[in-house]
Amino acid sequence: MPNEFVIKNGFISKGDSQITGSLVATSFTGSLQGSASYALAGGTPAFPYTGSAIISGSLEVTGSTNIQGALGISQALIERAEITVSASGLYTIYSAPTSSYRGIFADYTLVSTSPSGDARAGNIMSILSGSQVRYSETRTTDIGTTAGTIVQVSLNGGNLDLELDVATAATTWNLVSLVRTI
Repeated sequence: MPNEFVIKNGFISKGDSQITGSLVATSFTGSLQGSASYALAGGTPAFPYTGSAIISGSLEVTGSTNIQGALGISQALIERAEITVSASGLYTIYSAPTSSYRGIFADYTLVSTSPSGDARAGNIMSILSGSQVRYSETRTTDIGTTAGTIVQVSLNGGNLDLELDVATAATTWNLVSLVRTI
């Protein structure tokens, strides 16, 4: 074919490269800018991608997607937070800067791991206006007892904090939460 350039054993670019037309790759590391499409031909699995990508238009994912870290949607975040504590005290589970966010919404499970058997699940929502924070919690009835534990939201400096307040030192607690900040 005229104007065809074939690379058989790898291509390394030390600077910017521009490709017009199509590119078939088995792996890719770096950043991808512009517009691109990927077609799955002949049942070949998708190539692993490492780096950053700017996608204009839409992205469709078929199958499951595993996100490590936070998922940003416009100016909101969805993130998993976990803490295990074995002493009494006030513990920060998640912290959001008040310069960017006005509320924390969290679903959580709280389970005692030593001694085991005590548990509850809950949902907490909060709002920040000026220097005032208000929050409300809805939770299940306890399995065993989770007395002496409080999940709360407070303003600490320039941060809105999701906290676990533990009054009993004889129990090890594990709190896992899916936190949304907006």
